[in-house]
Amino acid sequence: MAKAAAGLLEKIVDAVASTGINPNLLTFFGLLETAGRSVLFALGKFRSGAMVIFFAAFLDMLDGQVARREKR
Repeated sequence: MAKAAAGLLEKIVDAVASTGINPNLLTFFGLLETAGRSVLFALGKFRSGAMVIFFAAFLDMLDGQVARREKR
């Protein structure tokens, strides 16, 4: 299972890196996500907020991997 997940992440990183997206842009999206998550939790939408946290973790992994790939 871990190998399959690593392989999938590798393919996603390859695709994102090939577009030329700056890893800092992915980090900025993470910042926007944090603001959105805060609003969801403040409104009492805990399940939605938790789902957004999982997306944020994925973005964090993705920006780190893209940065390493592009040596930034």
